[in-house]
Amino acid sequence: MVQPPPDLTRYDDNDDTDSVGMSLAHQDMPPSDSPSSLWAASPPHAPPQRLHKPLTRVQRERTREAWASPELAAGRSNNISPRAFHSLLDGTWLQDEAIHRFLRLLVSRDAFQASLIEAHRPSFAFTSFFMTQLLNMGDLDPTVQGSYSYSNIQRWSRRVPGQDVFALDKLFLPVNVNRSHWMVIVAFMQEQRIQAYNSAGATNTWFLQATLRYLADEHQRVHNRALPVRDWSLCESTPATPTQLNGYDCGVFTCAFIDCLLRNDTPTFSQEDMTQYRRWITLSLLENQLPIG
Repeated sequence: MVQPPPDLTRYDDNDDTDSVGMSLAHQDMPPSDSPSSLWAASPPHAPPQRLHKPLTRVQRERTREAWASPELAAGRSNNISPRAFHSLLDGTWLQDEAIHRFLRLLVSRDAFQASLIEAHRPSFAFTSFFMTQLLNMGDLDPTVQGSYSYSNIQRWSRRVPGQDVFALDKLFLPVNVNRSHWMVIVAFMQEQRIQAYNSAGATNTWFLQATLRYLADEHQRVHNRALPVRDWSLCESTPATPTQLNGYDCGVFTCAFIDCLLRNDTPTFSQEDMTQYRRWITLSLLENQLPIG
């Protein structure tokens, strides 16, 4: 994978600067009550479909102008730093500020739909700092680095609608792995399933188990009773999951995974869709709203 430039090694949960994941050491997983029977195959995939309808000529021209002068475009949008905006250019590793700001727009769209449709449960996406702090991936102390720590993130659920992750439809946890790769863990809360979506096809055992352990701790704190973990299934990223064919589009794939799943669509896009989808992300951040379609 292409390495992004180094940045801060410490941060707080409101920071939009680049996170720095350290070596995945001291893996004190899995939770003691996580049996092998939790592991399950993921559901079958649906036929291919487009991510979004093609941009109009005017929209394409606007993104072309923005890519030609990212510093100027970032200044005009007042929504993203020039450095993060530059990462939207084709052939560039997407930075976390761009991903986080785009995910806010996706979650806002979902919240609006939930307000209109009574049966529509809202979903939510934490930033990548959630998993980084949950597993102390950015800690400078090698004895702490990589260890599970619920206390680091136990207040994060206050940001969730209703302050209860168990009332959500889906909970999205984007992960910045070792500062070199993006993927996402998705908790399908009502289905009691946790699944990895990784465009590199790598195994994600540690993050899946950490998510289940977080949900168990959160359930105990919020609902004052144990989570029936044996009812939950853990699913690795499957061979049918769309895969990247280069070393820099993982962040774009991750955004596309979340976008599709928020719309209850099966991710069936491919590498050839990524330039178009970068333009779609760019236009969204320029206008601070998602294009229609």
